[in-house]
Amino acid sequence: MLQRRMIYGMFTLLLVVTTLLGYAQTRLSDVTGLVNDDKGVPLSSVTVSLLQNEKTIQTTITDSMGVFSFHGLNPGIYSFSFSRVGFEPQTLTGYQFSSGRRAQYSSIW
Repeated sequence: MLQRRMIYGMFTLLLVVTTLLGYAQTRLSDVTGLVNDDKGVPLSSVTVSLLQNEKTIQTTITDSMGVFSFHGLNPGIYSFSFSRVGFEPQTLTGYQFSSGRRAQYSSIW
């Protein structure tokens, strides 16, 4: 049986935000992230949810390289929720995505 461990301090989150020119000249953002454990090993099968105002907007699962992506995001402030068997769920808050900008976020937690 896997020992439950807190995710806090165990994952590295790398977000690369790119923008796309969307419908009716609205600029939408795409977010790509990488989930690693505290030793830098990519973690597959992590459920990643994107939230805005505590409401789930999109959900995906990391691939074999620990990568996840969300597409077509409006500008605003978002949170990420992570869960995986053997780890305590964790939420990161306060990620702002702006229209027409490219940004990179890196957080070790």
